[in-house]
Amino acid sequence: MNYEEIRELLNIFLNESGIRQYCVERCGAKCCTGCYDHNELSCKYYEGEEGRLTCLASLCDKLCDMLNDLGIQYSFVKITVFRTVRYHWRPRDIFHHPLPDEVKKVFEIENIYVDELRDVLSDGNAYKIRQHLNREMKNDYLSAGKI
Repeated sequence: MNYEEIRELLNIFLNESGIRQYCVERCGAKCCTGCYDHNELSCKYYEGEEGRLTCLASLCDKLCDMLNDLGIQYSFVKITVFRTVRYHWRPRDIFHHPLPDEVKKVFEIENIYVDELRDVLSDGNAYKIRQHLNREMKNDYLSAGKI
């Protein structure tokens, strides 16, 4: 699985699961906005709306714990992406610098990991997450008296 394929799969998963919307509504996507708004090397200048692969693969601890509680081993996605990036490229910071084009061309997640990546990022898991996040947000609105 190459750079563009895993990036596309992660974007679909983040949208279909509702994680992207949850991050924006719940915490204002603080993990992204500081870089996005104030970094001349941010993904908006280099990767466009699709985002930087390392940032797409990285979720906050709260979300990772929630996914783990749902039986979804998202840490496998993070570890596999980060390890593959580090194999090809070793900057101090893999989040705030664009991946060089020559690295994107040779980026390849080993075949032995692809099936498990697809399992973790499956439609079934996206649906399970969306249902959980919808319940959590509805409970928040109820407790705040907004419904």
